[in-house]
Amino acid sequence: MLAVEDLRVHFPIQAGVLKRTVGFVKAVDGVSFQLQRGQTLGLVGESGCGKSTVAKALMQVIALTSGRVSLDGVPVMSGDRVQLQAYRRKVQLVFQDPGESLNGRHTLGEILAEPMEIHGVGEATQRDALIQQLLMDVGLGNTPLTRYPHEFSGGQRQRIGMDPEFLLCDEPVSALDVSVQAQILNLLMDLQASRGLGMMMISHDLSVIRHVSHTVGVMYLGQMMEYAPAERLFSEPLHPYTEALLDAVPRPDPRLRDRPRRALVGELPSASNPPPGCPFQTRCPRVMPRCREHRPDFREWAPAHWIACHAVD
Repeated sequence: MLAVEDLRVHFPIQAGVLKRTVGFVKAVDGVSFQLQRGQTLGLVGESGCGKSTVAKALMQVIALTSGRVSLDGVPVMSGDRVQLQAYRRKVQLVFQDPGESLNGRHTLGEILAEPMEIHGVGEATQRDALIQQLLMDVGLGNTPLTRYPHEFSGGQRQRIGMDPEFLLCDEPVSALDVSVQAQILNLLMDLQASRGLGMMMISHDLSVIRHVSHTVGVMYLGQMMEYAPAERLFSEPLHPYTEALLDAVPRPDPRLRDRPRRALVGELPSASNPPPGCPFQTRCPRVMPRCREHRPDFREWAPAHWIACHAVD
């Protein structure tokens, strides 16, 4: 189990000749959740709400300002290189654009062998067999190891990786054709079923999130607004922001197109100057006076259903 408690990532704003810190961009501001083995957490929200920053912070590609991350009850300390290396072998990030994360000067065999060397996986004579087994598992069994990344399709590039226990998937199918999207999603779900993988899926496509997720977290301006089992969140959303996101999903059934939608008015506030109180109060149709003064607590409204909203009392 991957447990995240009160995760915060603040980037300093510097100005002047001396580069004094005059403020902070609060990209992630107090996010907590748990990721179970064999289950998928879907993370949704508008662009700029902090979803990708959460994934990069969990991989410690960017530094945490504060918060606690633990794997199987063991805290992950960014200062301990040995512990961090072991953690990164188990928890891996699938980038939105695989072409940017693969070294174009290395062959497929070199790309897959390098992390095995770093993590001490197998002897040099055994690695070719391990690589071939990995490629078989993701449907690339007959692929020559001498091919370069530019010789693969987008769907094939998404399949190239190691053998983790947890996958952090940042928009892994957004740049793919619909048919290839289905292949990748089905592959991930098959690997999850056979190996007990835990996954965090970041996506703007709510149909993808509903299809693959067991639990869904809704983020807004760096904060978690709602967190619930997937079916409950899609059938009984409580937060006004969640309701607006679901109303924005295109409706293929012509009989449903005339139903009223709860469209959001206004733009996402700046993370460097968030509004006081509830971050959603500038766009919320149910805003109340205390929403403008007090930030709502993130509390358990029903079993396994968490929400940060004054209007749901």
